[in-house]
Amino acid sequence: MSSSHPLTLTFDLHDLSRHLFLIEHDDSFSRQDARIGNNNDFNMTLWQQALDAMGDGPTVNALDLGRGKAARVTSERAQNPEDLYGVRAAGFGAIEAGFVLTAMGGPLGVAPLSYVRTFFEQERLPWNEGWRPFPEATNAANVAALAAAALAADPNLLPNAVRVVIDTPSVCVCPMKISAISLLNSTRRLSKLSFHLTTTPLQT
Repeated sequence: MSSSHPLTLTFDLHDLSRHLFLIEHDDSFSRQDARIGNNNDFNMTLWQQALDAMGDGPTVNALDLGRGKAARVTSERAQNPEDLYGVRAAGFGAIEAGFVLTAMGGPLGVAPLSYVRTFFEQERLPWNEGWRPFPEATNAANVAALAAAALAADPNLLPNAVRVVIDTPSVCVCPMKISAISLLNSTRRLSKLSFHLTTTPLQT
């Protein structure tokens, strides 16, 4: 583990800004790629690209976040010729969408836009806006289903699936074939892996 505290088997929030450390990846909803700028701090300009693609409805679902992610991938590729949209970035990006939607909107994954914006823009749980924890626990099956839906919303899903394979060799965490279905299946496998990663204790 490439943590700054390897002997403690923990990592802190500063570690998460290190390129490709655990869940850090290119094509974030709200951060620049590490190769071209600040991959640690929230960037409203970049997040606005996702918001514009998501639309201005009162709620957000997996398809909305999928369109937002697709817009961000397109933007980052235009700016960063070394953008790595491999299975790691595609999978974790989709899983993040699943986590956000189940946390903010429950098992069905439909969340008020105000909750999602507060979570991203103010980096806090939207308690003041009315959010309360859901009695149903988030699980890998729910997250994987929403992640797959988010990937399916990408209008460039098939070209991106090919790009994923091209970009994957140096960062691959699971084998994958050149097809959109394989990309969705790989995301399901990554969702199970991410549940193990999120149980790692944080030092804040």
